[in-house]
Amino acid sequence: MVAEVLAGALCDCATVSFLSGDSRRPRFTMVSTTDPSVAIALFDDATYSWTQQGQLAMLSGEDTPAPDLTAEQIRALIESLSPGIAQQAGFTGMLLPGVDGDVAGLWIFDPVAKRQLMKALLRWCEAAGYRLTNTTEDEFRESLRCVGA
Repeated sequence: MVAEVLAGALCDCATVSFLSGDSRRPRFTMVSTTDPSVAIALFDDATYSWTQQGQLAMLSGEDTPAPDLTAEQIRALIESLSPGIAQQAGFTGMLLPGVDGDVAGLWIFDPVAKRQLMKALLRWCEAAGYRLTNTTEDEFRESLRCVGA
């Protein structure tokens, strides 16, 4: 499953923080983890739906606690889905869902962290039998257009 690959690769290289809709906690609760079995919940949270573009995953260093965010910062992230806000808050990257959750945008702000994550993604994809392709946004857009042609 693609969600398992993403959760595993992200947790190999980063602390993953995501919104949790736990009704026992106040609104805008974020869960931070390096455990793929916990991180996979970001793709299946009923309150912050990945498929409805209501979820986001913030990445911080593997051995670094996630930066604290105010409710206002979290609200701004949800409303704007801006990687710049995540970077200013001290995160090293951000994963956002695309249309219907079938695609995702990944921003990594540090070149070393990006190389580590790409290696982890390749390992997890190969283990799952998936092919990993690294493309630009324009190349990806063109590949989608060719499929429908």
